[in-house]
Amino acid sequence: MPTPSFSIADLVDEVRSLREQKAALEGEKSLLESHVGLLSQQLMLPPGERTVTEAPDTGASKPPKSPDAESAEPSDESSVEQLSAVRAALDAEADAGIAATLALGSEIRAAEADAEASRRRVASAEEELRRSVEELEAELERLAARERRAVASAVSAERRRAAQATASLEEALGAAQDALARREEALDLDGGGGYGGGYGGGGGVDQERQLRAEWMAKCEHHRARSTALQEEVAALRAAHDDELRRERSRAEGAEGRLAQAEAAARAAGATRAQAERQAAQLSLDFNAQVHELALLRQRAERAEQQLS
Repeated sequence: MPTPSFSIADLVDEVRSLREQKAALEGEKSLLESHVGLLSQQLMLPPGERTVTEAPDTGASKPPKSPDAESAEPSDESSVEQLSAVRAALDAEADAGIAATLALGSEIRAAEADAEASRRRVASAEEELRRSVEELEAELERLAARERRAVASAVSAERRRAAQATASLEEALGAAQDALARREEALDLDGGGGYGGGYGGGGGVDQERQLRAEWMAKCEHHRARSTALQEEVAALRAAHDDELRRERSRAEGAEGRLAQAEAAARAAGATRAQAERQAAQLSLDFNAQVHELALLRQRAERAEQQLS
């Protein structure tokens, strides 16, 4: 889309310039109306009672005067010619003001069209951004829900497996401790006698000690295995915690991008509203200028009708 060669400041300067020209034109019009009134009074008098009345200097072109005419009393024809010249100058200035105002109106309409196109582009970009953000939020929510379900399922399964293994180990350890306690009690009660005779005296005690050492080794093995399972569960939980933290970080990043997009949309809306207010003010100024020029032309036409 082509970019206009003017700005809002240029339009405001043009409106101010037209207002200054209008004020100058109204001053000249007031002088001309006074002169027209004097000429009208002169025309009402008999030719012998008329006096010379010079037209005010409005910058308009005047018909040339001969040296004799400058000192002679103006006739009716010269007064009419003078009024015609004044009307022509006034019409030319009014036409120039109207043309400038119409040109300004065209520029204002072009600026309003550009502002409307910009508003549509901003609205389209906001809508596209909103859809993208909604899709991203939905996708992040699906990923987070799936990850939460997977983590919860894995942690629950590991907890059940660890609980079962720990219960089995504790049961085996308890049974081993009970058996060991019974054997120690039997050894204490036997005192190396009748109970020990069944194992061949001192050899039975050594065998019992060896069996006790084996059971203790098994208990230590079960404890080590239980500790390893607990550490594995803790590592799995830590790994899933890291994954959850990464998902939270991605979600926070998406929220940050969403906040930036919303801030950009608000800034674009403020710029669009400012442009619309400026365009509306220029439209009001343009309408007021057109109305003032129309009133000026009506006054000129009434003065012309009175003179004719």
